[in-house]
Amino acid sequence: PRNIISYSIGILILEAFSTGFECKEYLYEPKKLYHSKFLLLNLKKKLLGKELFKILHLCFSGNYPPDKLLEKFVDIYQRF
Repeated sequence: PRNIISYSIGILILEAFSTGFECKEYLYEPKKLYHSKFLLLNLKKKLLGKELFKILHLCFSGNYPPDKLLEKFVDIYQRF
């Protein structure tokens, strides 16, 4: 991925919301590595909420630079 830092943070967040079985099936040993994380992300859509889902999707697409990711998380943190 182009923005490996954002991608890695996205994976860590998705892991935190998933079971060990889900991580093994979709993140650690998937048959189609590129698409599997998006499948797991879609399974967790309701749990993650609209905003976090969108951020993670952008991270996995390689279209979210780390500085923008940090800004977004600071914005979310300040609202709560």
